Amino acid sequence: MIRAAASTHTLASHVLQIVAQCTWDREPERLARGTSDDDAPIGRADMTQENDAWLQRVRYTASAPTSWLQHARTLRQAAEDLWTAGNAHDREPGSELGATVLAKWTSPGFVRPETGGSTSEVCFMVFGFALENLAKGIIVCRDPTVVAKYRLKKWHGNGHDLSTLFDQAEISVSEEERQLLARTTRITEWKGRYPVAMNFDEVDAQDRIVGHIAVSNVWPADDYTQLCNLYERAKTILLGTMEHVPPLPADYNFG
Repeated sequence: MIRAAASTHTLASHVLQIVAQCTWDREPERLARGTSDDDAPIGRADMTQENDAWLQRVRYTASAPTSWLQHARTLRQAAEDLWTAGNAHDREPGSELGATVLAKWTSPGFVRPETGGSTSEVCFMVFGFALENLAKGIIVCRDPTVVAKYRLKKWHGNGHDLSTLFDQAEISVSEEERQLLARTTRITEWKGRYPVAMNFDEVDAQDRIVGHIAVSNVWPADDYTQLCNLYERAKTILLGTMEHVPPLPADYNFG
């Protein structure tokens, strides 16, 4: 079967890139000025009382573990939808946007194994974001000082390192699961969004590039099952933490 595969990159990927760029464009300026996480953003030093009341709601949202849990649930559902749709497209060649089937033949009784199809890496990227939200929800629930007056303080690492976040959230993982978290982190950082990493030496034999067939010793369906298990474990810990840590008062002083 020969088929022209449709690109997995969507408008959402470009929106994520634009948002990230807007967020960090002024970071060098803030660092050069020697400002801290508690300082007002550039151009916002003269906050009015009305604006500060709004920011207090934003701070409270950032510190509320339920906010992180709800976002994790939304992302988890999106990952499930991508996994289901990707497998459905694999079973029905030509059903993807922009795909053209030149020839189609399937042996009678053949059942195509589930791999997530062409959207598998986008699925794992979104799944990684769901796990990231659960871990960060646990962290802010236990330590609300992570939320400063004007911004979230820096996470350990780059904020997307799932293995580091799971350690900080005290979620126990096996060595096999830690390797899975490392693979998923690569997908959230670049593999699910771009054809190559910013640093070319981060691209290796398991990545698809022009003129090279990616090789891997892991099966996508196995990774998906393990990610589901990690999600349920992290969610259980977050819910348990929420039961033991009382919510912050509405007028909590974030600094």
